[in-house]
Amino acid sequence: MFIISYSPCLQSIDISHDHYNSYQFTDDTLQSIAEHCTGLQSLPISCCRLITDTGMITISEHGSNLLSLRVYNCELITDASIISLSTQCTGLQSLDLCFCVQITDGCIIAISTHCTGLHSLDLEDCEHITDTSIISISTHYT
Repeated sequence: MFIISYSPCLQSIDISHDHYNSYQFTDDTLQSIAEHCTGLQSLPISCCRLITDTGMITISEHGSNLLSLRVYNCELITDASIISLSTQCTGLQSLDLCFCVQITDGCIIAISTHCTGLHSLDLEDCEHITDTSIISISTHYT
């Protein structure tokens, strides 16, 4: 966190973990990144089991330059934070939500509506995604 607090020009920070060491990063980590790394363009987050919508919403509020976001296997993330991201980080080009088991069609519809420059969307093992999401994606990305 010390390095992050003195690195406003960082463009990418990877806070990924493996399955066995997944409880180190929290919403406080994301808050510090959001507040201090204002030029952030890429944020890979994987297997961070303590990160919730609170942390992700903080990223969305400060992440206007964000182009790529990977939120892989973060089980506490819900539609609330992804909808916030889609409305505030409209420049997203790549979004990975694999194994985010709580997200639903609602956030995918918001993404397809607001993130018009999206080139890559990964929804592997998102259990609550239905044809409604696929129709919205195919309607907005023609």
